[in-house]
Amino acid sequence: MKVLKITALTIMYVVLGVLLLFNLYNVFNKLIGNPLPDYFGYSFLCMSGNDTSMHINGGELVVVDRVEPDTIEVGDVIVFDFDDEIAISTVMYTLDGSASLGEDAGGGFVTKNEESDEPNAAPSYDDVYGKVIATYPNFGNLYGFLTSWQFNILLLTVYIVIVWSNIIILSSKIKVQEEREERRRAYQKYLEENNIIEEING
Repeated sequence: MKVLKITALTIMYVVLGVLLLFNLYNVFNKLIGNPLPDYFGYSFLCMSGNDTSMHINGGELVVVDRVEPDTIEVGDVIVFDFDDEIAISTVMYTLDGSASLGEDAGGGFVTKNEESDEPNAAPSYDDVYGKVIATYPNFGNLYGFLTSWQFNILLLTVYIVIVWSNIIILSSKIKVQEEREERRRAYQKYLEENNIIEEING
């Protein structure tokens, strides 16, 4: 039973620790003005509205592969910065109109309006975060909650309360152990001073 309790506490601390590091990393990125943090080559985006043309609905979690811009191909759905907002659109062609996306392509893309198939944006390589590789329904809302300020405050509060309560419990156990040891030494001293020999009859 004790082993099970220790295992459960260990798992809880690990989960809380990972969540805390995850959120601290998100807070750091928000402070430096990075709207799309990079998690080992991938980023995540919560869709707040519907885009029926690309079959991406509000509340979906969009997974972005942080690939090099020169590896993106025509037809890929890319995520890029557009007037300080995150935009998602399909690559229509490169700035010179070719289908090749090497360095000779002009260092950027032309994306299309998903409703009219007309060009609507021309992000440069520097504006592009990566390309969409997957979407997951409903997980966007969960990701949005996990990265919200409210959850950060809640998580930090829970972590502090748990750590502080365990410190108090540990301090109490240490104090009890010290009191027991002090009583044992006092009793031993009493026996020695009075030349008392205890015999345990069994």
